Amino acid sequence: MIPVLLKLDLIIMRLHKYNLAFGILSMIVVHFIRMSDAGKVCSGDYLNLADKSKSLNGYLLLRGEYLDWYMNTFWKVMGSLVAVIVITVFIVLKNLH
Repeated sequence: MIPVLLKLDLIIMRLHKYNLAFGILSMIVVHFIRMSDAGKVCSGDYLNLADKSKSLNGYLLLRGEYLDWYMNTFWKVMGSLVAVIVITVFIVLKNLH
């Protein structure tokens, strides 16, 4: 019974690694597409506020705002995690001496 579980564990570990790699690749692609000139044009970054209030065909205003919010939130969370880790490491190293 145990060798079967070990084989299943290996498959799950590989799938997990592929899932993480796909997530990282997706985030990189979203950054490149959204921050490219074409992405900024399609999401309406270059429009005035008066133009954004109109119904504009061909612009992805809501989707562009969502992707911008998603990327900003991602980097704020990652920055917070790095700050917490650095502070924790300094506190642990300080207490060791």
